[in-house]
Amino acid sequence: LAWILPDLFREVDAGPERLDAWLEHFGIDSIKRHDALSDAFATAQLLQIAMAHAASRGFDTPASLRELEKARRHMRQSA
Repeated sequence: LAWILPDLFREVDAGPERLDAWLEHFGIDSIKRHDALSDAFATAQLLQIAMAHAASRGFDTPASLRELEKARRHMRQSA
């Protein structure tokens, strides 16, 4: 998710490592940050948003999202 969000939402300047920035951008409240269950729930909400947006761009299967993630990682490592 950290790798595909910046590609799906290029207008957001959050970077791949900034979970808090992504949560804030989408208005997702994390009950208690750095708590496993709370972070998992917030991440699941981000995943739902990402999947809906990705589907509108033609990435409508888990495999296609995985390919997007791989390409993003490759580009980052090549830079």
